[in-house]
Amino acid sequence: MRSVRPIPKAALPDVMTVRAPLPDGTYDEPELICNVRFERTQRVTDDEHRSADAGGGTVFVDAVNSIGAFEVVARSRVAVRGQSMYVVEVHRCEDLFGRVHHWEIKVRWETLQLAFLVANALLDGDFASYFASVPSADVEPEPIVLRQGGFERTSRMEDEERGTVTVAVLVVREVDATAEADANACERWLRRYGWERHAENGSWRIVGLDTTAPAFKERDGSGRFVWTFDVVLTVVRSL
Repeated sequence: MRSVRPIPKAALPDVMTVRAPLPDGTYDEPELICNVRFERTQRVTDDEHRSADAGGGTVFVDAVNSIGAFEVVARSRVAVRGQSMYVVEVHRCEDLFGRVHHWEIKVRWETLQLAFLVANALLDGDFASYFASVPSADVEPEPIVLRQGGFERTSRMEDEERGTVTVAVLVVREVDATAEADANACERWLRRYGWERHAENGSWRIVGLDTTAPAFKERDGSGRFVWTFDVVLTVVRSL
């Protein structure tokens, strides 16, 4: 019984750099894997102002024909075709004999880092307890939740596109007046924050920032008061 043939080199036109995550939250020195294939995830939309990509794609690394191939770990940072991305998950594809044939690496655009920039800015202002979704009151009674939306394209040129990324900030408090006061304080801090030192973010460049007025959103299932506002980042992305 024959084993499955490697992915042909002709089908592996791309080069990928990989920086593995370190325990201290930083990243290791870049390693190069040549002869890979990046397939961008596409979605159909009838809105011409929305970016056509769904936020990432898949990188195929062949165990034989990809030079320098190794098993990339989740949460690594990779760069392909000038795009800086994060590894979401890695699938090991084996042949009939249980040997690795190739890896399929699911990646997403580095836009998710923009929510981290908002979190870091709030940390500089002594606002703490950040979550991607509202935790139960037992886990954290008074969290701040950051929810990042997709990239909304406003214009496109040959080598870059411009648009906005919105990060929703939800301030959850046990007392309504406290939620309102803290939401207003967070919004004022972010609106006046000096973003210049964070302007470059991988393949993204922040060129503007705006905020909406804080407003009451709801009382959650545990009776806490939720106030929210948006941070609208104008960004330019290299293609």
